[in-house]
Amino acid sequence: MDIEVTSSDKILCIPHAHGPAEKAGIKFGDILESINDVSVSGKSLIEVSILARGEAGKEVLLKVRRGDQLKTFRVKREEIQAKSVWITWQGNLPVITISSFKNNTQRELKNLLLTLGEVSQMVLDLRGNPGGDLNEAVDSAMLFLDKNKKIVSINTRAGVSTQYKSTSLPTNRTSQLFLWQDKRTASAAEVFIAALVQNDRARSIGEKTYGKGIMQDVIELKDGSALILTTALLQTPNGTLYHGKGLEPTDPLNIPSPETDHYLAKVKQLIEQETSSHPLSSLKTKPRSLNNSSLPENNSPGASVPSIPPKTELKQEIPPVTYLVCLDKDYSTQEEAKNYALEVRSSFNHFSDLYLLQRRTPEGTKFMVCLGTFKSIQEAEHEQVRISKSMDLPVFIKEIRVEDSGGRASETATYKRNDKISHPSATSDLACYVDRSC
Repeated sequence: MDIEVTSSDKILCIPHAHGPAEKAGIKFGDILESINDVSVSGKSLIEVSILARGEAGKEVLLKVRRGDQLKTFRVKREEIQAKSVWITWQGNLPVITISSFKNNTQRELKNLLLTLGEVSQMVLDLRGNPGGDLNEAVDSAMLFLDKNKKIVSINTRAGVSTQYKSTSLPTNRTSQLFLWQDKRTASAAEVFIAALVQNDRARSIGEKTYGKGIMQDVIELKDGSALILTTALLQTPNGTLYHGKGLEPTDPLNIPSPETDHYLAKVKQLIEQETSSHPLSSLKTKPRSLNNSSLPENNSPGASVPSIPPKTELKQEIPPVTYLVCLDKDYSTQEEAKNYALEVRSSFNHFSDLYLLQRRTPEGTKFMVCLGTFKSIQEAEHEQVRISKSMDLPVFIKEIRVEDSGGRASETATYKRNDKISHPSATSDLACYVDRSC
């Protein structure tokens, strides 16, 4: 976790997302009182850090004050993981978490964006992000901004102002962006948010941020101590000095300590508002539906799958007969299958559509990745051979036939691995994934 000295000379705890301190139960805003029963009162941040650090796997005893309560936590030390960017899925919505800005954050984020492609909507989750490397935050913002857009200005005590602008073409310029922030979002993370919001590239959702808009240098002294010197103030693209004030979200959640469900509900509301205000936009880019997950929450065998709508609703989307090419590689959860789908997309980037196939087996419900769709069996067979050889996996064709009675789909499958035919051993149901909705 990060620690910071407050204006009243207390040691503030800022645990990293999924880090050992947070997992042990320490929360943002806790005031550190002692480490292994040694009081931290009057000690510098360097001294406190030395007391806290130690061998990975060994425990350290931390006492913190939370309001009027004194709490004790045993925290198992872990090596800090370098990865600061990862993706999860909320239904069909990709949520990219940026836990902090480190020396490889921009590279991780760019690689993920290239793999993900130009999705309709995307969330960048910066809740609990304490900041970090300012240069990485600036470079990460450039991934979404056109050239010459203002990102941040640094105003030194000497009155010198240095302005940073976007210097390259964006990696992602079309996805509708939603930034999640809370009262723990600070420093370089605030720079990133302000750059995207004030350049009209994103909307921010949540609480007012922490408000750390300064640059600090650590100067080592001869006696082993250190001087932390504030050298500059940070200014947002529209000229706001936010230190000690924080950044208000464009779309606040006016409830105490909002949870992820509250953030998701606000995203859904904003997407619906955008769709209703631009009714023709769906003819250009079909937005992801967030009303329900495409796959059932209950992943047990026999779980129901949403039926395909009546044929009259599908005539512009799916022909009476269409084909998918599916990779016969089982995953136990939707999350695992979706992450694998991102790898598949990077290998076959000319496919715009990816799907998940839900298959019921004696071991439970499994998920596979499919590519498509194809209008003819000949087209599907041509791709089937190529994909099988490229991925070195069993590959089969899934035929989707929309019947006149009730719009239900009947399906047939032919497995193929290096031109050898086998037969499916389990029933399956189609569930859409990326660019279509069933």
